[in-house]
Amino acid sequence: MKPMKELKLQMLDRLPELYLGQKLSGVEISRILNVADTNIYKWLGLLGIPRRSQSEAMKIIWAKQPHSFLGRHHSEKTKHKISLVKKGKCVEWSEQHRTRFIDAVSKPHSLEHRRKIGNANRRRKGKLSQETIMKIRIARLRQVFPSKTRIENIVEEELKKLSIAYEPQFNLGDKFLCDFAIPLKKILIECDGDYWHSREDVQARDRAKDAYARKCGWQVIRLKERDILSGAFRQNLAKNIACPYKEVAELLT
Repeated sequence: MKPMKELKLQMLDRLPELYLGQKLSGVEISRILNVADTNIYKWLGLLGIPRRSQSEAMKIIWAKQPHSFLGRHHSEKTKHKISLVKKGKCVEWSEQHRTRFIDAVSKPHSLEHRRKIGNANRRRKGKLSQETIMKIRIARLRQVFPSKTRIENIVEEELKKLSIAYEPQFNLGDKFLCDFAIPLKKILIECDGDYWHSREDVQARDRAKDAYARKCGWQVIRLKERDILSGAFRQNLAKNIACPYKEVAELLT
């Protein structure tokens, strides 16, 4: 039986070829050498071999396992729809498409699935103190999300066209996160998706948010998804919340 030191040296000799030559991952190499993957990354550091970035690792994975869409092409109509969606513009769904989507998202969980969710929630209950829960809630409210929903993009584009001074993802008293706020007018704008805001639990949360906003001296304007997609909301914005950027400059001077 070979001494451990000799085995380790042999592994170190093979490591550059496996990692750089064959482009295997640390986990794959650990299975070949029958060691923990943490040892692989430690040895890479000893050899002065930098670890791959996540993007480099994903490129290697996709090169080994090509995407199922590879070699296929979108039609010009589909490309146009994708372009409009990325720009935050409205794309009309066919009635069949809309019906299939609503059926899919509103399909209830099976009894077995609901039982599993209930058991998991009961196991978690009581493990976190109220102070910890509050800290998590506040940290979540203070997060800045890189992307918005399609209807939020449409409303934001309209606010920019009207030169309205607004603040996106507004933290209201470390209790609620609002889609847009117009501080000079003390107005909050909420973009309500038709599906989520038709649920009873979400409607109850919306009522609580509206009550707290009024208590803090804010007016809440809720824009429905159907009005945003049809463009009917634009008249409401132009009429009621004209608050140009020049007003901000006047207040600051």
